Amino acid sequence: MSKPKKKQRKTPQRHIPYVPIALCGIFALSMILRAALSYDNVFIGGENVVFQGNDPWYHMRIAENMLYNFPKPMFYDYYTWFPSGSPIIIPPMMSWLIVAGGYIVALGTPTIYALQVSGAWLPPVLGSLVLIPVYFIGKAMHNKWTGVLAAAIVAVLPTGFLFRSMLGFTDHHVLEVLLTVTAIMFLVMAYKRGGFRYYISAGIALGFLHLAWQGAIFILFILWFWFVVQFLLDYWGGGDTTRLWHGSIATFGVSCAIHLPWVMQSSLPVAYRVIPIVAIAILPLVALLASHINSKRTFAIVIGSLTGIILLTIQIVSPTTLELFVYAFSIAKVRTISETLPLMPTAAFKQYGLNLILFFGGLFVAIKSRQRPLLIVIWSLIMFIAVSTQCRWDYYFPIAIGLMSAYFFTTAGVHFIKEVRQGVSLVLCIVMLFLTVPTSISISRQSTLINRDWYIALNVLRENSPDPFTTTDAYYQLELEEKPSYGVLSWWDYGHWITYIAHRIPTANPFQQGAVEAAEFFVDGKEIEGVKYIIVDEAMLTYKYYAMVAWLDRDASGIRSAPADSAIARLVNGELPGYKLVHRENTVWIFEKG
Repeated sequence: MSKPKKKQRKTPQRHIPYVPIALCGIFALSMILRAALSYDNVFIGGENVVFQGNDPWYHMRIAENMLYNFPKPMFYDYYTWFPSGSPIIIPPMMSWLIVAGGYIVALGTPTIYALQVSGAWLPPVLGSLVLIPVYFIGKAMHNKWTGVLAAAIVAVLPTGFLFRSMLGFTDHHVLEVLLTVTAIMFLVMAYKRGGFRYYISAGIALGFLHLAWQGAIFILFILWFWFVVQFLLDYWGGGDTTRLWHGSIATFGVSCAIHLPWVMQSSLPVAYRVIPIVAIAILPLVALLASHINSKRTFAIVIGSLTGIILLTIQIVSPTTLELFVYAFSIAKVRTISETLPLMPTAAFKQYGLNLILFFGGLFVAIKSRQRPLLIVIWSLIMFIAVSTQCRWDYYFPIAIGLMSAYFFTTAGVHFIKEVRQGVSLVLCIVMLFLTVPTSISISRQSTLINRDWYIALNVLRENSPDPFTTTDAYYQLELEEKPSYGVLSWWDYGHWITYIAHRIPTANPFQQGAVEAAEFFVDGKEIEGVKYIIVDEAMLTYKYYAMVAWLDRDASGIRSAPADSAIARLVNGELPGYKLVHRENTVWIFEKG
């Protein structure tokens, strides 16, 4: 009798976590693009950190002041605009993060250098963290690979989002994007899964967004619009709307509880206090009307009338609020500010490549399929309209590009046979992800806006000029009663550099305060009372001179450089009476009046 054969045990197959591995690789690639390639441009040796652009220097100014007066924020800055100073409407969230990072870097005893290290590293870290909510939104739209591909696209596209999340670009823009996408992620999860805690989490993210960016009311409008549209569709479709309007109360209520205490102390218009509170009541009011009106036609008329009344009330209470919304979508160049220009088709294709075409394909499929998150469709459409009118929205639009491109790619692939699908997928992935990477690398390697000459010259000015105040540590004081003794004149682009590096008071700054007065001096020689020092660089003599003429509402076409009879040319040539050259650092001149 033969012995029964023993069953051979199957060796369990090892599960390879492809998705976590892919996400970790994408995160690492994101950090390389945003930090590794530009490291030597930012950390130049010793305890010297050179930040990107203009606005990051002012964020460091606010954070440094907060460290000195921790935890009190600064609501008025006497060093930003000569002679009066100006109120600060920049919320404190970015400063809190920089200071918290400073404590971590210095192990509990932060120094100015530790604060600068924290500020420099914050953008690439926050920019890479954006990929997490992008993944989960993509996963909710279709599947996990939609999320992975969306995260990869967002990580490598050479867009405004990449530039603003670079090492040293210490501005609130990347924090805005992270908090906005996080709020959207929780709302998508809340509607899909029905979890009330997700609505609360969305409210926390939205509240922090208000503490990061004074324009968060724009995102509030988009979310409010989605709540109303989703409610109407569910109501007319016979679905349960109770959880949705309860969720809107939780989201907007939690948000108000977080950010209104700061808003009440700030100099923001009254609408920034009223509108978030009004948003809490909108959807419950719509739900109440729906329960008492049976006719869809009557209900639509009532909703339209209610919207008109709300807009009219806002216009009466705070006329500038609606102007801000109109401005956000208007093609209106503001003098020489490049961010207010529309994103032209040529530049758009250079940045987004094939993904721009796939974006429209994804939108079409998402609109056609009612099962897809309506919030993503609405948000993507609004961001496309916004970036088409002003390229400042280019740091939001890449998220919509990544999500819709990945969604179309992963859904359209099912229409190919398996063998063809695999080959097409490989080719398209290379095109979607890697054809724009060389441009991304060139962005990553760009030099900082401030050059060596400016950096040295401003340090020379700080060390060899009198303090504008007699008050001890005036630069860090939250309140000053005395008036400054003098101001420093240069073009408005350089105002924040003068404030942070030289600890002196500019007469014009990147908030465009004093820009017209600066232009009047450099073009016509019109004196500004109280100016003691004037700083000029070669750019002001050449390609920036046209901007000075444009700020005076004159025809600047054809201007390539300052003419010999202009005040700035006469100043540099020693022909403007009353000014003497006290320092020159190659391309930068410092003149003293007297």
